[in-house]
Amino acid sequence: MILVKGGTIIDGSGGAEYRANLVIKGNHIAAIGELTEKNLNCDQIIDASGCLVLPGFIDIHNTSDHHLTLFADSDQSDALSQGITTIIGGHCGASLAPLLYGSLESVRKYADIDAVNVDWHSVSEFFTLLAKQKLGVNFGMLVGHSTIRRALIGDVTRDLTVGELQVFAKILEDAMRDGALGLSTGLSYAHANQTPYGEIKNLVAKIAIAKGIYATHLRDEKENIVSATAEAIRIAEETGVEVIISHLKPLETGLSEYSKALEAILKSSAAEKIHFTSYPYDTSMHPIYTLLPIWARKGNLEAMLNILKNQHHRERIIRELENRNIGNLNIMIMNSPVYSHLAGKTLATIAENHGISLEEGLLEIMILTRLRALISVKDINLDWMLQGFRLKNNLIASVAPSFPKNYSGIKHPRSQNTFPKFLALAQGTKMLTRAEAVKKITGDAAKKLGLKKRGLIKENWFADIAVMRGEKISDVLVNGSPAVLNGAPTAIKNGAIIRQEI
Repeated sequence: MILVKGGTIIDGSGGAEYRANLVIKGNHIAAIGELTEKNLNCDQIIDASGCLVLPGFIDIHNTSDHHLTLFADSDQSDALSQGITTIIGGHCGASLAPLLYGSLESVRKYADIDAVNVDWHSVSEFFTLLAKQKLGVNFGMLVGHSTIRRALIGDVTRDLTVGELQVFAKILEDAMRDGALGLSTGLSYAHANQTPYGEIKNLVAKIAIAKGIYATHLRDEKENIVSATAEAIRIAEETGVEVIISHLKPLETGLSEYSKALEAILKSSAAEKIHFTSYPYDTSMHPIYTLLPIWARKGNLEAMLNILKNQHHRERIIRELENRNIGNLNIMIMNSPVYSHLAGKTLATIAENHGISLEEGLLEIMILTRLRALISVKDINLDWMLQGFRLKNNLIASVAPSFPKNYSGIKHPRSQNTFPKFLALAQGTKMLTRAEAVKKITGDAAKKLGLKKRGLIKENWFADIAVMRGEKISDVLVNGSPAVLNGAPTAIKNGAIIRQEI
């Protein structure tokens, strides 16, 4: 047994804080109250005096699967260091299962897919592999729409036939039966941007029946964010599915449109079923090709490269980039599986060193990396983002991976500090009470996902616990096992596979 003593508990329900001790037996919370080591036969005592004792944070949109660091960093140490005990992958239309032909094409823009030996196809097989490997955190996943669609028809952008849609629906039903939590789409990406609404509704209806969730990277996060948000709202209204709008953010170029999108969510007849995720930072992370105009984002990476190498198209792209004033975006290369030495270099520096314009420099980087680079872009108004945190429809997510210790790229701070920073901002700005802020990243997230006995500090619930001293995480327990003690990882991997219970 483990005793966590002397701490102030914020239980994740939104209720008042209280002082109490916790007794953890096995993977559950056995007792809460005025318990002392004198009356208990505890194997370990964690002194939480002066600390907050919180439910482990639930990262409802994590990308460790996209970056393949579920394998390269199975401890998930970056996640644990910020108090995360559960991560949810498979977002933005890309997942690591089901794989019809064993291909990881849908994540090659993020990672070197040749680094992983794929020996699974179904969601069940993938979960079995992860359970044998063991993870430091709990892991659940959505099924990626583009992952299945590309396996069915390749890189062409056309409507599915009736037969293909039936096959897709069967694959989706099998995945849900295997424990997937729902479906995700990445509608702004090249392979999904032209997907018709009817196809999405047809598939989401299957998810709604299975009581899963639908997460969507909107078709347009910029000029047409209002109409793109309306599409997600319509899905919720017409199917009854629980919807998550991924990383909805107030871009500096469209603050009024962002406000209109939020207003549309709040006024929807399905408002209680619609949530959106955000994070407390003013920079986004994107695959580099997303800076291309929409008309140039067609087909696979090779097709887009051919467009870049065509002089007529190249000149048109440069003109459109000039109109966007990309110099204001502070673009920096975070990582490239092709040229890792580019990590940390800014577009401005590269362009200056080569004596070319920013626009020409960007295209040269795209060609050099073969469009396989991750960039950071300063394009978010943080003050407006903070206002969104006040809404009950908002959930917090890192939208970032945990990286291995030998990672050669640049880590976005979201990988290591999203949740502590959110709590500090909530308290500093008084936009939320401490209990409300904790509830958003624990109890509310668990409820949205339909997780059983997680997200709260409650007797007989799973012992996913984060102990916070000041603004830093000092201790973390995952299913009752100490994964972090006194700020140091223990390398104990006790994460569970989170499965949808149909």
